[in-house]
Amino acid sequence: MDSSDHGRALTDLADAIGAAGAGDGDQAAAVLAETLRRHGDDPELARSAEELGQSRAPTALAAAFLRSAARGFPADGAPTSALESLAGWFSRNGEFAAAADVWTVVVAGLPDADERRPKALRALVTSLAEAADRDGSDVDARIVTAVEDLLARTGDLARYAFAERVVDGQIARLLAADRLDEAIGHSHRLRDRYGLVPGADPGDAAILHDRHAHLLGLAARPEESFAASERAIALAESVRPYPFPRLPGLLRFHSNRLLTLGREEEAIAVAFGAVEAAEHGDSPLETAYSLSDAAAKLINAGHAEAADWSRRAVDAWLELDADGVGEAPADLAIALMNQRVLWLRNGAHHEARECSETAVRRLERAVHGDTSLRPALGKALTAHCADLEILDETTRMECHAAEAVNLYTELDARAELAGALDLHARALWAEGRASEALARSTRAQALYTELLASDRERLRRTAAESLARHATLLDGTGRATEAVACSAEAVRLLDRDDVDWWSRAFTHAEHAGRLLGLGRAEEGMTHSLRALAIGEEHAADGDPDAGHVLLGLLTDLARDLVAHTADGLGHSARTVAFAVDLAATDPAVYGGLATRAIENHAAFLSDDDRPGEALDHVRRAIALCTELVDADRSRHLGRLAELRDTEVHHLGLAGRRPEAAAAAEEALRTWREAVALAPGLRQTAARAIAWIAWTRGELGDPARAATIAEEALRLAEDLTGGPELAPEIVTLHRDLARLRLLAGDRAGAVGPALDSVALARATNDLQLRESLSAFVQVLVENGRAAEAVEPAAECLTLSRGLGGPHDLANAIDAYAETLAETGRHAEALVSAAEAVPMWEELGATTDLAWSLSQRAKWLAAMGVAPEEPLAMSARAVTLLRDAHAEDPDLREDLAHALTEHARRLAAAGEYGEARAAATAAVGHWRALSAELPAPYEPGLRAALNVAAGVGAGEESA
Repeated sequence: MDSSDHGRALTDLADAIGAAGAGDGDQAAAVLAETLRRHGDDPELARSAEELGQSRAPTALAAAFLRSAARGFPADGAPTSALESLAGWFSRNGEFAAAADVWTVVVAGLPDADERRPKALRALVTSLAEAADRDGSDVDARIVTAVEDLLARTGDLARYAFAERVVDGQIARLLAADRLDEAIGHSHRLRDRYGLVPGADPGDAAILHDRHAHLLGLAARPEESFAASERAIALAESVRPYPFPRLPGLLRFHSNRLLTLGREEEAIAVAFGAVEAAEHGDSPLETAYSLSDAAAKLINAGHAEAADWSRRAVDAWLELDADGVGEAPADLAIALMNQRVLWLRNGAHHEARECSETAVRRLERAVHGDTSLRPALGKALTAHCADLEILDETTRMECHAAEAVNLYTELDARAELAGALDLHARALWAEGRASEALARSTRAQALYTELLASDRERLRRTAAESLARHATLLDGTGRATEAVACSAEAVRLLDRDDVDWWSRAFTHAEHAGRLLGLGRAEEGMTHSLRALAIGEEHAADGDPDAGHVLLGLLTDLARDLVAHTADGLGHSARTVAFAVDLAATDPAVYGGLATRAIENHAAFLSDDDRPGEALDHVRRAIALCTELVDADRSRHLGRLAELRDTEVHHLGLAGRRPEAAAAAEEALRTWREAVALAPGLRQTAARAIAWIAWTRGELGDPARAATIAEEALRLAEDLTGGPELAPEIVTLHRDLARLRLLAGDRAGAVGPALDSVALARATNDLQLRESLSAFVQVLVENGRAAEAVEPAAECLTLSRGLGGPHDLANAIDAYAETLAETGRHAEALVSAAEAVPMWEELGATTDLAWSLSQRAKWLAAMGVAPEEPLAMSARAVTLLRDAHAEDPDLREDLAHALTEHARRLAAAGEYGEARAAATAAVGHWRALSAELPAPYEPGLRAALNVAAGVGAGEESA
């Protein structure tokens, strides 16, 4: 059969396939076999027909035959229409490589001027591209040849657009195969060819240049990438009408390329331009994207404008989310996370928590309709857990961390799951659920061990930090040796120059702390000094976060070094010097941290019995903070109030009571102003003012103290807090009752004491026990001892349930004293007899002496022979004289014991010794009341009465 006969056979076949239904490959193969038989004078065709009839895979055999037949035609003898039909049949049956072979024959047989040639070229390119996509055929060179042929012979935009789509597919395949240089070559040719097409659109050209810039960026060729990006922007800005819809996005990409080159300020300016272009083009979605991009760059650069831009970005996404825009929930979460970074950097932890909480709420709502948002929800949950941890809201943290664990388990996201398990472990630990926390953390470590085997570099830091936290849990459960091994491994993982320096520094510091705790001071010092060296080196390099991290590091280290080494105070002084120098470079950023370093050093000096130097350092911190307040009053006034509280404390330690009282009033005024400027400080201020109230009481002005306590209570009651605030309200009621009692306002103490008990019943047993104890004291002081017996008994019952031998012994003694106040001395003695051996076992000298004195008094009241109570009171005095020699602060306890002992001596007829004891008691009471008259005058009057009764009045006078 010659080529013309063969051509007729193929033409008949094409017609037959069309009639039979081209989509059915097996039926088409049967038709092919029959057609070949009709042209049976050719032995080759006859054999093919026989093989097709017998084949179990007729479609594949038909394809092989037709492919061979088509490629066997001479170019000028190919029946084009028949071959086009066959190529179409191949394509419909997924035989794209075969279709490409047929189209190659068709193209070869068509003259350049034939109007069918461009169509055939497009079909050839399409078949080649499909072959590459479907079965990975390496037809790249053939595609390039065909596309070049198409573009060289035709210059219209429609054909160019077709070629662009094909080459884009090629580029994607090459990128997936890690053939980046070839992809760049294709992109370069496509971009240059477009400029030769008549009527080329500058907007499309801009997109081509931007794509080329992206590929160059992937190849780490930043200068060339920037040049291509710059050309893209110039083309996009030339589009009319202005702005080109894609211009904001192109500007955002260009801004990123400027950042890559280290040109941060220019990058920010271009980001602003993207916002302007988006707003000019009236595109809310592009505006939101551009605002988020600009805000992120401002935040990273530490610009003062960042807060305003971040707020605008969040507002834009909130509006789009309300309108139901599909992209909004995920991108709103990104904007909120950026804003959260800003709040965290400024120490605004409550505001940061609100950001992450809003992101979680929005994503939880949206994820029901779009499960693709689940990874974004996981990120928001973990960020929210971190914020809750900072604020000690560990119950909520535990709930959200468990949710994150479940989510990442379902997503089979192992690295994220390990992080969520670590978070959950921290929350469980904070909630006191140690065994569960350790189990979660152990599971996280097992996951990290597996992941590090295949992705070590990416996860090195995260895994090491988790391991360091695991060491903390082991330490807390008494497994110190294992803890040290864990933190040593964390140090090994992180001690490389390509790891974030602050992670390395802190891990060394934590390991140092564990070694110091085990008494391995030399090793601990080695790691401490290594941490300091890392921190100081990078702070000197101008890292914007270095000061924050390093000051925290130095402060943490100073505590360990002061406790475990001879030169701990030297390290603390070094911290202060570094902090002050750093604050001088940027007071707004580092000033607050510097005041904390100075304040901590003051505490160390005080512990070293250097109160004058300690006070000087506190006042130095106040002076620095005052400068900060002058620059930004609302931000720093709360910190100044805290430092004034610290000044009060150190003045008290130095025995400078009048100055301490004046400083307390100044601290109170500062807190009031701080709350007026920043209402978010109200809870902190309520606690601080309550502390000031107690301090004023201790400084000898209980009436003023009670007034201040009322102010603290009012401030706390104005807060709209959740259940976590209730215990504070209970405590403030209780404190007010005690201070009124101390001020002599016995009747006024009853109301707050009763309120404290009522409120405590809705909180926990510990709060209730403390409130019942205060209520009992108030009732007894008001002469209502009979009413106090029942709450005292309830307090004792609670103490037995709560455990803690010291608290239980106290409750036993309190119950006994209440019984004694009602005249039930025998029952009181039975109760107190349980407490005495408990105090002896605890080695609590003061409490034991008090219990013995009380028992001596009750025995005497029952008419027992004076020898037994005298022996008890004598033992109490002996215990307290020895203790007072070691601790002068026990003077009041000794004065009480001497007063009671004088009574017992007189009852036994030992008047000489009674006068000596009474005289000593009066001397102690007078010394105490000279410093603070109000709280000690009742004791002085009682001692004077005893002295007068035993004939020591003149002596004591």
